[in-house]
Amino acid sequence: SFEAGQHLPVELSLPDTSQKIERTYSLSGPSGGDRYRISVKREPNGLASNLLHDHIEPGAFIEARHPSGHFILPSDDRPLILVSAGVGTTPMMSMLHALTDSRDARTVRFVHGARDGDHHPFAREARALVSKHPRASQHVVYSRPRPDDEAGLDYDSVGHIDGALLTRLA
Repeated sequence: SFEAGQHLPVELSLPDTSQKIERTYSLSGPSGGDRYRISVKREPNGLASNLLHDHIEPGAFIEARHPSGHFILPSDDRPLILVSAGVGTTPMMSMLHALTDSRDARTVRFVHGARDGDHHPFAREARALVSKHPRASQHVVYSRPRPDDEAGLDYDSVGHIDGALLTRLA
């Protein structure tokens, strides 16, 4: 098992060679059960990301060390503000799963920034998790919304996450 927010060090074998590469990916799914979920953004020249996208199917077994890292949910009962932008949302998804699955009683505010709806990973999943938690809310900031991104539905404000916004939301 792992604690929400931790990452998974993996080792990938390159096709047609004996060479292996190591990468570390945040665990982005629920922490219970017998599976790990990592979420990998495809990078145009990314050796590991292209290997994972092109050759590894969901549910596949890959070589990995134990989950690690100290970026985890605090164990007290103080309110939480989870802040992320872009693909930095992956550990937050694991945390939202943990908070929802455990029926944690803390007040939770999830603040996420993205360029637009095309660059907003886990938008539906985050909304669903926040809606299941009785004391959670979400604020999404788009820096450049597309014409078909709907204010109040897809995002809550335009700009970037900054101290003034966090102070206002807190």
